Amino acid sequence: CITIPFVTMAPALGYSPQVEACDYLPDALTIFVVGASGDLAKKKTYPSLFDLHRHGFLVHHRTTICGYARSSKTDDDFKAQIRPFLKNGTEDEKDAFLSLCMYRNGAYDSAEDVARVFKEIEEKEEALATGRSNRLFYFAIPPTVFVPIGKSIKEAVITKTDPKKHGWSRLIVEKPFGHDLESFKKLSNAMGNLYTEDYIYRIDHYLGKEMV
Repeated sequence: CITIPFVTMAPALGYSPQVEACDYLPDALTIFVVGASGDLAKKKTYPSLFDLHRHGFLVHHRTTICGYARSSKTDDDFKAQIRPFLKNGTEDEKDAFLSLCMYRNGAYDSAEDVARVFKEIEEKEEALATGRSNRLFYFAIPPTVFVPIGKSIKEAVITKTDPKKHGWSRLIVEKPFGHDLESFKKLSNAMGNLYTEDYIYRIDHYLGKEMV
């Protein structure tokens, strides 16, 4: 089993039992943060990812974190934007985490833009040579664009996934969404038409964002 080498080394590396139990760690992991230039991402999502990295839940040489949003900015500008929000770590730990991060811009309703970014990401995944890549899509965006970006991701990435090279794909969305029960059902059904339930994880906006 490919998890044996890592689990065997984990205690020597100082990882907690919780880290040792994570069976995804031997694989490459891509975290695609949609809405990366917004307040939620810089104040909550990236600080949470930083904390996971510090505690060994994101393996440094197997993880890629790609921020995606509509605004245009360089990698350096983006890293400078989120760095002040990375708390409880040393400057070296912040540097190490930020070295995993990249930023690319594009439209939420453009499968072509998403495909362009993932062509670059796939090259990074293949360079890691782990044999398998898992992908996590975090929606740090208003519910109004859940469906457009969800459709773009499905067309550009999910439907083109090679099961021999890729493991699981998961989408994390925040709830509640919609302004009443009817609008919630409409949006939920629209996402359900794109993805089965095993793809979608819903977290509470006020509770879940602290846990990611």
